Amino acid sequence: MFYEEETDVELHDGCKGLIVIVRSDDRTKYDIELANGELTTVYHEEVTRPVKTPTK
Repeated sequence: MFYEEETDVELHDGCKGLIVIVRSDDRTKYDIELANGELTTVYHEEVTRPVKTPTK
């Protein structure tokens, strides 16, 4: 399952965030804004699942 921008997700390490940019290069990457406001880039494999509750 691939995710779209503006999707709330949970990562393998338990952090939750909002996908702000999807990059479809050789490997799909997501720029995610974590609940604490930090931006991070993760590979598709690092996203565990979508979550229904807002992270902020």
